[in-house]
This record gives sequence, structure tokens and C-alpha cells, in this order.
Amino acid sequence: MIRQCLTRLKHSTEHLNYGRDIVSTWAADYLSGLGKDTANILDIGLGSGTDILNIKKAIPNIDCNLYGIESYEPSAERARRNGINVANINIECQPLPFENGYFDIVIANQIIEHTKEIFWIFSEISRVLKKGARVIIGVPNMASLHNRIALLVGLHPTSSRLLSAHVRGITKASFIPFITCGGYFDV
Repeated sequence: MIRQCLTRLKHSTEHLNYGRDIVSTWAADYLSGLGKDTANILDIGLGSGTDILNIKKAIPNIDCNLYGIESYEPSAERARRNGINVANINIECQPLPFENGYFDIVIANQIIEHTKEIFWIFSEISRVLKKGARVIIGVPNMASLHNRIALLVGLHPTSSRLLSAHVRGITKASFIPFITCGGYFDV
């Protein structure tokens, strides 16, 4: 009974789970404010390119050079058909195949929770990002209402189930000290 109630609670917000509208709005607002004709955008964990294509659509007056990292070949192929330059690397141990300071925006939406080597990943993001540029990170909220209720009644949070691809749980309170450590990023 409780599990069904939590499922209904979470199901009613599924359209918000990936924050795609937030990602495209934040990126478009930032890129539009730069006053540039072109922008280089990287999506780590690209999938078929939904987030990066939403950004391009939101800023039709800016010529976007689109790049992605994707290891699942069917998704990578769909992204390539949409004009995205796709590289297949292991982001946890291989350098991002781009020049230092190349990107205006780097996106990692719903990917960091699947990785263990986040210090390596963020050092690489820092390397390929232009000075003062933006990173947009999206992760499942381990402290969401449905996850807190699940814990309260002895159920495992959906954001970090044992039988899932997620290897870490993340909250805002844990992520901000991590991302600002060493002065590489500001929030």
C-alpha cells in the first residue's frame, strides 16, 4: 500500500525528473547574454541529444557547435544523425577529447550519479571549460519528498536502489561543498 502511494506520488512528477526545461532555459539565458554569434556546447552522457538539441532550439540566433560523450552506440548514432559530434570514451578514466578552454557550456544531466570517479570527471570538465563559462549538472535528489517518505517507512529511496545503475546518492547539501572545493567552480 505505501509503495503504491509513493509510486503514484513520484509518477505525478515524472515530467520533472530530468529537468530538461530548466537545463535549456539556464543554458539559453547564459548563452544569449554572452553576445556571441557562436557557442560550443558539450553534453556528457548525451543519450540521443535531447538536452543539447533543446538548447539549440531555444537560441536560434546563435550558431551552436554541438558535442557529446555517449557510450551507448544506438543513442550515439541517433545523436550523430541530428548533427551532434559524438565521442565514445570512458569518462571515469579517459581525458575528454577536446582542447583546454573550448566550451561555453558543459552539461551532465542525470549522469554523475552513475559514476564513481567524480574528482576526475570534474577536473576534466574544468579543463575544457572556458574561463567563466557554465556547467549544468542534473542529478536525482536523494532528499526528495518521495525518497524521504520511503526512508521513513523503511523503504529504499528510488534515487539509490541497490538494483539500479546509480552508484551514489546526491543532495544539494553534499554536492555544493564538493563542487566548490579547491575553487574550481562557483555555485
